[in-house]
Formats: sequence, C-alpha cells, structure tokens
Amino acid sequence: MRVVREICRVAAPAGSALTVTASSLLNLMERMYQEQIVFQETGGTHGVALATPEGAWFLLAEDVGRHNAMDKVIGRARFQGRDLSRMVVLLSGRISLPGGDSQAEGGKGMARILLIMSMIGSLFMAANVAAETRIKCASTTSTQNSGLFDYLLPIFEKKTGIKVDVVAVGTGAAIEIGKRGDADVVMVHAKQQELKAVEAGAFVNRHDLMYNDFVIIGPANDPLKIKGMKTAADAFKKISGQKAEFVSRGDKSGTNTKELALWKTAGIDPKGQKWYLEVGQGMEKTQRIANEKRAFTLTDRGTWLATKDKLEMVVVLEGDPVLFNQYGVMAVHPGKHKQVKYKEAMAFVDWLISPEGQKAIGDFKDKSGNQLFTPNAK
Repeated sequence: MRVVREICRVAAPAGSALTVTASSLLNLMERMYQEQIVFQETGGTHGVALATPEGAWFLLAEDVGRHNAMDKVIGRARFQGRDLSRMVVLLSGRISLPGGDSQAEGGKGMARILLIMSMIGSLFMAANVAAETRIKCASTTSTQNSGLFDYLLPIFEKKTGIKVDVVAVGTGAAIEIGKRGDADVVMVHAKQQELKAVEAGAFVNRHDLMYNDFVIIGPANDPLKIKGMKTAADAFKKISGQKAEFVSRGDKSGTNTKELALWKTAGIDPKGQKWYLEVGQGMEKTQRIANEKRAFTLTDRGTWLATKDKLEMVVVLEGDPVLFNQYGVMAVHPGKHKQVKYKEAMAFVDWLISPEGQKAIGDFKDKSGNQLFTPNAK
C-alpha cells in the first residue's frame, strides 16, 4: 500500500476512459511471458511491459531491477512520442516503491500512465470474477484476428453461463501454455503437433473442428509473376531464385510450421538468407511488415480476409491442396494439472463440435459475406 499512497501524493488523481477487459489482460500477460527471453534462459531478470490494452503496440524491457526496466520502457515510449495515458503497464512481480516512483514521476509534466497491472496482481482480478464460471482457451492469432471468437463466445456463454478468456498466441506457444496447465482448452492448427501432444498425455479429447486454407500474398503488381503457378513449391522456388524478400512469422506457430514444410518440399533452406526475414510476430503484424517491405508471406485466409483492406497486397497463389489448414480443439489433461476446469472445458469442446456449434462456425462471415472457416467436426 505504501507505493499506492506515494503515487497519490506526487500525482493528482486523473480520470480516464481507458478500460482493459479480463481477456485482453490475460493476452498481454501471456505475451509478456513469451517475450521474456532473458528470464526464460537465466531466471535472473524482471520484466516490465508497456502496451495499449488491445496489444497493438507492445514494448518489453528486462533488467535485474524492476525500476530499471520501468525506466527503460517509459523512456523508449517517450522517445517515440507515445501517448502514455493510453497505456497499460505490466510487471513480472510485485510493484516496488522505486518502480512506483518511476511511474509517478513520469506523470509530472506529461500524460500519466493511468493503469498499472502486476502479474501477481492478477490474483485480485480473479477475486472479482470468482462468482463467474470462467475458463481459459489458448488459441492462435488467426482465430482471434478473424473475429471468430467475438462471434462464437457470446453464443456459448448465453447457452451455458461459462465465460471463455482467450489467449491468442502462435500454435506452438498455445500448446505449451496447455502443457503447463495455464489453460483449460486449446484450439490450434498444427494437427501433427496436436496428436503428438495428446499421445504424450498432455491433452485429451482432441477433435477436428474446422478448416480453411493458407494463401501466399505479395505486392499488388505481382512482380515475380507468381499468379498462374499451380503449386506453393513453385512459388517458393521463384521467390528464392529471385532473392525477393519473404517475411516469416518465425514463431513456431501453425502457419510457421506449414511455411517451413513448404520450403522443405521446394528443396530450399531459407534460414540465414538476407532476403528471408523472421519477425517472431503474429499473423496480422507479419502481414503489415510484408506490406511495408513489399515482400511476400504465407498467411491463413481468415486473417487475410479480415485485414486485406488495410494492405496493398494481393493473393498471388492459392488452391494448392497442400495449403489445406485444419484446426483442432482439445482439453488439457485433468490428471496432469488439478487446477484445470475440465468439466467446463469439455462443455466448450462438446458445444464446438455439436451441430449448434458447427452451424455457428459456418455462419461466421466477414463484412463482405465471405465464409472464413468450414466446420468439419466428426
């Protein structure tokens, strides 16, 4: 409480319309954990992240001292001219007095950071929603970016009273979240990885859920004349042969896994090539980077249709059967992690694969009326 009193002493109360949903907070916290590379390797650093509530802008700093990490993110944000009144601060542990002082001092003479969140402080949030039945779903950025969850979850909640908080990361990260017991259910799109994880005993009751496909996108003028080619392998050979820039997610996601398989089929190892850029980002941001660089990338059709109006890019190759993109859903094994809400997780899984859930998936369309996912649960 001391740090709170100190902040109140040096910084006058300020009103704000800034809000952060529980789902957004969980996404930010998980993203922070995934990006704390030094901590994961050494266990010897603290992290502070500064972000917009929806995560469109995200900056992380690590240091042996929380106050040093706090100084770094505030300094970088100010250098970039960011509006700190629209930001959320997350800490990897308790907020200390020096860290609070840095935040409070930052409020003098500039817009204040109006909201501080602590990774441990999420326990207080949990107390506020204890009366609700909530589960956590680790899923892919493609299902989130497309708007699918925004469409499905209100229907499921109305029917069952169960709220679902979504953490949207790459498929590899989502599976790891489930393995740690930090989610109750996982919805991803890398079937072989999913089956391997089920065989290892981390998950149960995996089902095919729905599918769409991947597409290769590039500059609107199609400079390599890829349109008309029949296979993704031919397109990748052309990109490599011309040393045209290609932006890879590089994040062990389902899309990244498919992309690497396509390079292998083409007989090409792009790693380390100057024209091959691994960005370690979600699909939407990877598309934006490719757009800025007038480069090529592989994307799922759902994210492409949801975001194409913001890009000066076109689909240069589609329709190759190898671009089929299967999504699956599975529950975290309750015998591995006693804290998981298996009953509620299975209620969600069962609804998704039921005729009602499958119809809802099929009914979901973008603003142009395009169906983004085709249900195929058995």
